[in-house]
Amino acid sequence: MSRYLIEAVARALDVLEAFHGSERLTLAEVSQRVGLNKSRVLRLLHTLVARGYIERSPEGNYSLGLRLCERAAYVRLAFKQVALPVMRELNHRFNVSKPPLRGNSSHVP
Repeated sequence: MSRYLIEAVARALDVLEAFHGSERLTLAEVSQRVGLNKSRVLRLLHTLVARGYIERSPEGNYSLGLRLCERAAYVRLAFKQVALPVMRELNHRFNVSKPPLRGNSSHVP
């Protein structure tokens, strides 16, 4: 590990990365996937639940929380804010008659 890495942050990210999609995991499953003891994983999960990055079901299973989706939406929005002006400039510079973006993306005027 680099001397600038904060171990607790790295472990919390390991916990988040243990989840695949919308699966629900037990404490034991998360512990096994990240290779840490249950008491340490429990503290990390508790912190992530308190911040909304992980949700805990009434049965005691864990899944990714809505806060993570919110953060991802900001990244997508930021990407669009950076990419659209560049795409408009390319469109103007190369006199493209159709927008180069497809699907649900914004059209380039």
